[in-house]
Amino acid sequence: TLEFTWAVTAAVAVLSGLAAVLGALFMTPNVFFAAVFAAPVTEEILKIALAIWVVEKRPWWFSSSSQILICGLAAGLAFASLENLLYLTVYISDPSANIILWRWTICVGLHTGCSFIAALGVARVWNTFRAEQRRPQLSDGAFCFVLAMVLHGCYNLVATLLQFSGALY
Repeated sequence: TLEFTWAVTAAVAVLSGLAAVLGALFMTPNVFFAAVFAAPVTEEILKIALAIWVVEKRPWWFSSSSQILICGLAAGLAFASLENLLYLTVYISDPSANIILWRWTICVGLHTGCSFIAALGVARVWNTFRAEQRRPQLSDGAFCFVLAMVLHGCYNLVATLLQFSGALY
């Protein structure tokens, strides 16, 4: 039913953001390689992993591709919010007003935008599966997945360089 598909959408959206935060916690903070390469790949995969699982194993649990896009946006927003709380209360002692503003605007936009791009890939997998009546193939959305990871990595590179220069803090 439509109610069920929207309940799945809500559950996937919330749990995906939490999964990405848990995955990110296992990475060493403030290490160049982790920040620029490992974190973007891990976070972008985890923010859409549950939506991918639904598309591959239970595609009828989504009734439209817009539900997949909502999952991506919400997972990015949930991840960014939880990450900001960690950064602003644990990782950064006494954050400045500028860093707080940066985290709640630029960082939220980055995570939400990259998750949306990755979700476009998941939606493409789902739409192609439905149109061609064949098994879902992740390769149908690979460009979007990789694009989200590359954009995230580029952002992290710039942010890391700004942090090392002292411009962010």
